[in-house]
Amino acid sequence: MTRLSTKLFLANSLCIVALTAIAVWSLLAVERLVRVNQTIAEDSVPAIRLEASLARRMRDLLGYERKFALLDRDPGYLRAWGKLAGEFDDDLRLLGARLSKGEAPIHRVVTTAFLAYVDAFGTDASAEAGAAVSRALERFREKTYATLDRVKTESARLERRTWNAVLFGLCAGVLAALVSSGWLAIRLTRDLRRLSLAAGQIADGTFAGTLPIRRRDEIGEVAVAFQSMAERLKEIDHSKEEFFAHVSHEFRSPLTAVREATSLLRDGLAGPIEPKQERLLGIIASSCERLLRLVDRILSISRLRAKLQNIERRPVGLATVMREAVDGLRPQAEARGLVLEAAAGTKVVVDGDDEQLTQIFVNLVGNAIQHSSEGGRVGVRVLRENGAIEIAVHDAGPGIPPEALAHVFDRYWQAPGAKGGSGLGLAIVKSIVEAHGGTVTGESEPGHGTQFTVRLPPGESK
Repeated sequence: MTRLSTKLFLANSLCIVALTAIAVWSLLAVERLVRVNQTIAEDSVPAIRLEASLARRMRDLLGYERKFALLDRDPGYLRAWGKLAGEFDDDLRLLGARLSKGEAPIHRVVTTAFLAYVDAFGTDASAEAGAAVSRALERFREKTYATLDRVKTESARLERRTWNAVLFGLCAGVLAALVSSGWLAIRLTRDLRRLSLAAGQIADGTFAGTLPIRRRDEIGEVAVAFQSMAERLKEIDHSKEEFFAHVSHEFRSPLTAVREATSLLRDGLAGPIEPKQERLLGIIASSCERLLRLVDRILSISRLRAKLQNIERRPVGLATVMREAVDGLRPQAEARGLVLEAAAGTKVVVDGDDEQLTQIFVNLVGNAIQHSSEGGRVGVRVLRENGAIEIAVHDAGPGIPPEALAHVFDRYWQAPGAKGGSGLGLAIVKSIVEAHGGTVTGESEPGHGTQFTVRLPPGESK
């Protein structure tokens, strides 16, 4: 398994290696430049100076020789000529130590010509021998300047190559480092976003059960642990639903028996009932009805989530369903002093189960009545909007805080301060709506009421 730290180290090492290679290349190039400049400074320039000194000394030697001949072989000029000839020979030897390969043959020619001149001193052939030395020195100087120009050209070319190589290597190294770092960053952030999204889905209860992360590093280990946790949570959730459904089913039979027995007692089949007993039996009967409604809701949402609830799809006119549900709830609204308003558009038809669609209206409108302030209004609207059938239920209650609005469709959840209820009504609405291929949303502003909106795909007109 390749660790994440290893990947980060390799990505950073690429940039380090590239910069190191550029630095090494630069040092080698600088060394070559130093050698070339050293050759110019230590060989070519001193050689040019020595050649100029030799040419000047040769002219002086020829001058002393002429004066020696004109002044009846004056010993003084002979001694001066001999001293100068010795200095010429010393400079010629120094020049021999600073020669390039191409200059060595010419140096031998100059040396040979000078020795011939020395041998011809004082004779008729000395003038010609001296001129030969001067010509050889001139050739020597031309060769030296040509060598200097070649070295300077090589230095300039080496400098250009060095700069080009450094710039190219620097750009290539930076680009490679950016590409590798960017690739690693994209992969890391992509998988982290997937983990974050999956965590949010688990919180919302919509996680599909699979996490598309296949890595062999620490993030892969986190993904495997996360997948295992999600599967375990799913098992726990399923076990919890089975437990609630089983317990609710077991409750139903004894509760029904209690309700029937209470009804028989209230009818006097077991003898006369006193007023106090009647009052207690009424409490028992209402409690049984409330528990039976809760059991029915738990069983209903369990069947919906397990997709065991049969949906008999047929064209259903929502206007009719809405009127029946609203008429059944109107006495409850009037008892709380509420105005219940309902409006429906034309051709609002969906393909679905009319009993379950009725349950949507009953739960949403009943929830609005329960949370509306006395003397307020509850509005129900059904219309076709943007190619979908829209059901909107609005109340004038205290509203729901923004931080709580995201949880209103969770099972067994109730808004802070809510009185009564089981926290299953909106969860059942959501399950029914999703089973019909629709969506449900809630909007609320504290102090200005709440609106729930259901959108369903349109069906064939009846």
